Parts: sequence; C-alpha cells; structure tokens
Amino acid sequence: MKASQVAVRQKTGIILLEVLTGAVLLAGMIFGLVAWRLVSGPTDLDFLKQDVEEALVEARDGRPVSIGTLTLQWIGAESKFQIIANDVNFLDSEGKSDAAAERALIDLNAVSLLKGKVRLARLDLENGEITIRRNTEGAITVGGETIPPVYPLQFHEASTPIQYVEQSLLNIIDNIVQSPFLRDVESVGLTDFTVMLVDEPLDVTWVVENASLEISHRNEEITISAEGLASGQGAPDRGELDAVLDLESRHFTGAISFLRQPIPDFPLLALTGLPVGGDLDADLTFQFDVNAYGIQQVVTSLRSEGGVVRFKEKDYAVGETDISVIYNLPENKVEVDARQVDVGPVTGAFVLLVPDANSWVEAPMFSAHDIELTAPDITLDFTPFFLTPWNAQNVRLKGQVDLVNKSIPFSDLTATRTSVEVFSKGEIYLAPDNHGSTELPFGVRLSATAKGAI
Repeated sequence: MKASQVAVRQKTGIILLEVLTGAVLLAGMIFGLVAWRLVSGPTDLDFLKQDVEEALVEARDGRPVSIGTLTLQWIGAESKFQIIANDVNFLDSEGKSDAAAERALIDLNAVSLLKGKVRLARLDLENGEITIRRNTEGAITVGGETIPPVYPLQFHEASTPIQYVEQSLLNIIDNIVQSPFLRDVESVGLTDFTVMLVDEPLDVTWVVENASLEISHRNEEITISAEGLASGQGAPDRGELDAVLDLESRHFTGAISFLRQPIPDFPLLALTGLPVGGDLDADLTFQFDVNAYGIQQVVTSLRSEGGVVRFKEKDYAVGETDISVIYNLPENKVEVDARQVDVGPVTGAFVLLVPDANSWVEAPMFSAHDIELTAPDITLDFTPFFLTPWNAQNVRLKGQVDLVNKSIPFSDLTATRTSVEVFSKGEIYLAPDNHGSTELPFGVRLSATAKGAI
C-alpha cells in the first residue's frame, strides 16, 4: 500500500472521529439543556391535555373531565419525571362537579403510547373533595360513579334483612367488576381529601377529613385501602377500610373499622328501635367474606375501655370489654366469643353458640331457639339481692331461649364452684314487668346434684 493512501485513510479516520465526537457532545449538550429545563421548573404539556382529558372521559364511561393545566415536572424526592395536572374536575352529564382535586399525578400506559393512544396507568389525586351518597332508593353514587339499587325483582318479597344485604353486596361486586375505570386503570389514589358521606335512609351526614384511598388492580385482583378522620352526628373519630376482590372468582373479603365509635349513636343501632342511650365509645369492626354465591361469613367485633349504657331508662356500667360475633351463613350458626366482658352484673369470659341462626331471623317469636354456652370463669354480681357475687368455673349450658315466655329452659347446666361440681336442669325466667325495684328481676327453677366436698 502506498504511503499516500495510508495518509488519506488516517485523515479520513480522524475526520470521522471528530464528527462522531462532535455529535456526542452536541447530543449531550441538548440532553443537558432539556434536563436543566425540566429540573428548573414545570414544562408545559398543553398539546397533550386534550388527549389526557379524553383518556379520563373514556375511563369514566363518557362523563366529562376538565383539566386546568398539564405539565411535566421533575420530582426530586422520587428521582423521576412526572406528568402533573392542576385543577382537575370530574363533571356529571349536566356539567356539575362530582369531584375535584387541586392536583393529579398521572402515569400513562407505555404500550398504548407506542401505538399512538393515550391511556391512563395510574392516577393520584391530591387535595380534593368527593361525595359518597346513598339515596332513599338505595343507589350509591361515588364521585359520579353510580351503583344502582337492588330491586325487588332480585329477591322474593319475604327476604330477610340478611338476604337483602347479601344481594346488595353481590350487586356492588358486579358493578366493580364491570367498572371501566377500575378495569382500565392500574391504580387510583386519593390523598388529603375531604369526603362527604351521606346516607339518606339513615339520615346520616358525616365529613371525613384528611382522607386517603388506594385502589390497585394487579393480576385480576383489586385491593382497596382507605382511612380518614370523621366528624358529624354519631360519627367515629376515625374510619378504616381494607378489602380484596378477586375478579375471576368474585371472592370479596375485607374489614370496615369505626374507631372510638359512640355506640348509642351508631346509625345501624337506630334501625333496631331499641331504647339505648348512654356514654360508651368502642372500636367497632365489621369483617366480611363474600363469594359469587353470597355471604360466607360476617364478623362483628367490639372493643371498649368502658363507659355507661342506658337501656329502658336504667344505667349499666361497662368495663373493659372485647367481644366478637361470628355469623357463619353456610353452616347457619352464630358464635359469640366474649374474650373479656364486664357488662352490668356479668364479668368474665364465655362462648355462646347458636346452632340455628335462621330461626332467630325468620321466626324469632314462634319457636324456642337452641343455645350452648361455655365459660371457663364467670362472675354474676346480683348484690344486694344476694350477700356476695356468684363465681363459677367450667360452666357448660345446653338449653333454649323462649322469647314468648321470656325464659331459658335448660336440659344440662354444669358448673364448678369451690371444688364442688354441680349438675342441674331447670329454667331461668324473667320476673313480670310490674315487679318491684327491690325485687330480683329473674327467677330460677331447677333440680341439681353435687359432686365434691360441700
């Protein structure tokens, strides 16, 4: 190879290297300028605003959405760029606001963007307001999303309250599964929201401040978590919700908690019509397990540090108490697990089993209801009618509750008291309504045998 050819090739290589180096430096400068511009402040994305609004409208099944401004910002705490919408309003068909947020953090679906379509992947709303309302017909509206009521055609006229609740829960599950918003968006979050809870049938209006909500859709499973500080007539100090829905099997489990709930003012208690009053706060939790066929189990738990309950104008002291009521619908039984109870004359722990729960729901006054009770240690204080409280261990009772005759006939009552085991059968009955205030409010008829040193 000639020397002149080698020189030309070397010169060409040097030129290419210089061009490549210049291109890299230019690209670096451009990238640096873009990064500096993004980090130094929000970058306007108004050209994309209409597409994002249309994606939100599609997710809301056609109901309009308006965005004030749309920008791209650098979030230093998370070391990432974020699309942020300001002044977001979710409107109804008449243009009135269903919900609003000062700011929304938006993630777009990358696969859809490659196809030239804007679709939401995540939506986080901050500092906003939303109303959740149940109207007199039973329809539930959440920020414009309406869950229609359960109509009489969905259950026969003789349905029990439990069957109505069951159909209502199945109706809610069906609407969640079919919701385009929850189907298309991977996750939705609310932070620092004010939520207005309105239940027209129960005449309840609660305001929940500093409310947060996280709804996540992953692998055919929707998880829901919410909490907030509540105020209003009969409201708890704080409310919490955690739930999981399997979209394929429609298995729905969760828990709703009312922390420091004033029990006498609890709205559902008003439905019973019982004359209950007093001053008693408790942590009240409802756990549920529902599948495609209906409710499997409901657990109601109450924990209280004590207070006073007034019933029929008489006050009853309540000490530290921890009770759960477990209703197993497939097995048709109710279990009352009183791990710790201090209510009126009763102190201790016991488990009460109702083997036929339907008889209480369907015909409470037409038949006696079987019960079984076990108590490792229990004290009954009926002083001054008796000189000292009664204390017994290893109590076992099998009997019935007869609401018509206001009595509890029992075929087997066994208890241990100071090393003496007592076996008995008989009946416990309430005194007539006109009994005197100085008279014992109940009576006992029994025959018994004892085993041990008396």
